[in-house]
Amino acid sequence: MKRLRVLLVFVLLCALVSAAAPTTASAAKSRKGDRMMDAMNWVRANAGLRPLKRSWRLVRSSRARSELMMRADFFAHPARLRVPSFDRVGEVLEIHGGRRPQTRAVLRRWANSYGHRAVIMSSRYRWVGAARAIGRYRGARATIWVVRFGKR
Repeated sequence: MKRLRVLLVFVLLCALVSAAAPTTASAAKSRKGDRMMDAMNWVRANAGLRPLKRSWRLVRSSRARSELMMRADFFAHPARLRVPSFDRVGEVLEIHGGRRPQTRAVLRRWANSYGHRAVIMSSRYRWVGAARAIGRYRGARATIWVVRFGKR
């Protein structure tokens, strides 16, 4: 009975803390890429590589790029990829129909592409930021992923 009471108090405290936590639009948007970053770190760990650290600067940069591509109806890497405070930046992009993130499927497609896999598995990068934009691309529902990797 005592364990049940302790568990109930713990659950109520967790509920209160989560209800009281501020949820800004930018915080909610940044969480969309967390699952992708975690999946990439899982793949890297299975290959014996160090996990990448989350960089909010790379997350914001990835979000801005994915939203720009969705809004302007184009899909391409920038001519010059630069993010302040990073000496080197790599990038992988993906677009698919629908509004679901399709994290596993996207990661599988990148793993089957030599160029994308080389960036994801590179030991030179230490930081990562991922984001996706959901909307209409050329008239159809679509999701655009941008993941940026950084070295300082």
